[in-house]
Amino acid sequence: MEVAIKGRVNHLLLGKYSRMGETFRIDVMLQEASTGEIIGSERVEARGEEEVFPKVDEITRRIKENFKLSAEAIASDVDKDVGKITTNSPEAYKYYSEGRKYHHQGDFRKSVGYYEMATEIDPEFAMAYRAMAMAYASLRSNSEMNKYLKKAFELIDRVSDRERYHIEGSFYSNKSEKTWDKAIDAYNKLLQLYPDDMGGNVNLGGVYLGLEEFDKAIELYEVPIQNKEGGIHPFINQASGYTQKGMYDKVKTVLEYYVNNFSDNAVIRWYLAGNYLGQGKYDLALTEADKSLSLDPSLFRNFWTKGDSFLCKEDLVRAEKEYLKLLESEEKPAHLYGREKLEPLLFLSELQLDDEQGPSELARCLVRPQRGR
Repeated sequence: MEVAIKGRVNHLLLGKYSRMGETFRIDVMLQEASTGEIIGSERVEARGEEEVFPKVDEITRRIKENFKLSAEAIASDVDKDVGKITTNSPEAYKYYSEGRKYHHQGDFRKSVGYYEMATEIDPEFAMAYRAMAMAYASLRSNSEMNKYLKKAFELIDRVSDRERYHIEGSFYSNKSEKTWDKAIDAYNKLLQLYPDDMGGNVNLGGVYLGLEEFDKAIELYEVPIQNKEGGIHPFINQASGYTQKGMYDKVKTVLEYYVNNFSDNAVIRWYLAGNYLGQGKYDLALTEADKSLSLDPSLFRNFWTKGDSFLCKEDLVRAEKEYLKLLESEEKPAHLYGREKLEPLLFLSELQLDDEQGPSELARCLVRPQRGR
């Protein structure tokens, strides 16, 4: 009852499945949400995993009949076969779902591995390509992001309306600022159908961050936060909005809420480090970066954050050591950041030899503000 009220729904569909050998049995029960009255129940059996999705389509059509709809109403309803709009492989979907779990936790490299396995099984799995593109975006690999967004967009005719709006929004928001209006339109259509969709709210908020409409973005991120979705993206993106407004205390509150109510997380800790760096609290920034590295030693962003912190503390030797670690990372984008950081550091080292007061002000100008994606 409570779930129905919060979800603003009139009916509940309860289900379970069991397996005996190669046979899968799926049982569902349709209830009136307000009274708990059973309206109907259905059962199907699938012989082997390849029959599961077709049987789900079959049971879906049978459930509609329990609503006493006319044949014309059923025929006019949107009803694409699940195997065609998502994937026809339960195994591919299993890998995709596992990838999404790691993606929402911020373990983007591990999520990519699962998405790759999903697309190897089903080369036409559009949403897996879209998810892979977003994971690469978080790994700062724009070339890979663009490649997989293009693949997802090319398969847009075989997805559901919900998935199509996700793909269109991602494609147009990352293509060019000139196509952001198309991204906004796609995400708004998505949210009209599914107001609580986490990806829709988070990614539309990302477009508004780019437009510097920070209050709009912050409001959108609040939807999945209030729904207690559990992924890191609403939190780190809302924190980015508050960062742009210079509201550092709010940033700290949002990020620590995640740690205290969900779990400790390397990406969250890195954002906390960036928050302290932006305030000039360099020792606290270093502490948070070390906490992040203890959770995920491969999160290379911490090396530039630590390097920037040491640079602002006028400790050029230790700053150089951290920047050099970027060149040792297995992630290629880290190498670019490393070279970018080391070049001005050489200039500062030479300047320090000529200036007894040190390069502190210039160093602070060279430290790039950290922003979320």
